Amino acid sequence: MADNTTKFLQDIFINLLEDQLEKAESQEEADEIVKHFEKIDLETIFGEMFDTMASDTTRYMRDTMYEQVMISRADEQEFLARQEQKWGRAFVASESMYIMTLEATQAYVEAINQLPQEELKKKSLYFYSLTTHTRASITTIS
Repeated sequence: MADNTTKFLQDIFINLLEDQLEKAESQEEADEIVKHFEKIDLETIFGEMFDTMASDTTRYMRDTMYEQVMISRADEQEFLARQEQKWGRAFVASESMYIMTLEATQAYVEAINQLPQEELKKKSLYFYSLTTHTRASITTIS
């Protein structure tokens, strides 16, 4: 990849140099520019540039990433705290209603269980069916 990148940067550099040569006012000035840049080893320059960029990037990451991670964690904790503050009561209320429903249903089943089964059958087949299924559901949930 470095070779392709080096070639890419060299091509850009050559194109920019050609543009500058076209702007030269005289042939002597253009020859002087070319003579000056012929001595330059672009591959070495770009290699050193890549090494410097990698070193600087690594140093920057090492120096700042701990701080960035801590900032990110603080932001996450703040978000979670706000969500808990905003929705926490709703979740508690929902859970409380669920528990109250279970307790009420269990109390209803216990009250029905105390009634004689024959009496329930005589009163209403629908009522008997309802109480039988309710008992089965509560037994399964509990």
